[in-house]
Amino acid sequence: MKKLFCLLLFSNFCIAQFSKAEIIFKDGSTVKGLGYIKKNRIIFKVDENEEASEWSYDITKGLNFTSYGFYEKYEYIKFKETLAPFLMEVIEEGKINLYRSIKNKFNIGFMFSRPNNNLGDEKMNFPSQAPIELVEEYYIFRKGQKMGEKMTDIFGKIKSELFADCPTILHRIAKKEFTSNNLQELVIFYNDYCSEEDEEK
Repeated sequence: MKKLFCLLLFSNFCIAQFSKAEIIFKDGSTVKGLGYIKKNRIIFKVDENEEASEWSYDITKGLNFTSYGFYEKYEYIKFKETLAPFLMEVIEEGKINLYRSIKNKFNIGFMFSRPNNNLGDEKMNFPSQAPIELVEEYYIFRKGQKMGEKMTDIFGKIKSELFADCPTILHRIAKKEFTSNNLQELVIFYNDYCSEEDEEK
């Protein structure tokens, strides 16, 4: 949990203010400069003295952060037909790409206070929100597919369909060596070993 909090803190630092970055366009060209992410849009400028411009999925493919020796890659990925592509952090690339989104989960509660009278009635104040945990959501995109899929909540489907071409993974899932708690290891294993098996066939 502490490691995840530190990762989120650094990521938010890069996303919330200008940091060294490289914008990637759909035609494959790139431009280095300063950028950050705001509400699913890329805010980018070539240097400090230039006025920033706003970019979205219609022209750009994504953004790479390169500040302080730290590298993070974000790409626009479409996961639902009815929704626009969303900027996601790239965790693993290969025959299957793994993407991550980190969100704050809030606890919505009501505070009660007793008024200064003798009636004993309680007054309900406006709901308050307090973050109770950080939630990681993983998504995958298999080459050749038009859209990716949310990975965290459909592990059974992943087992039966997405990795059906890799008996080794299915065996390790059956033995509980791969679960929804180590999805990144599962995807890395698939790209490193199962893809090679496909090439040899």
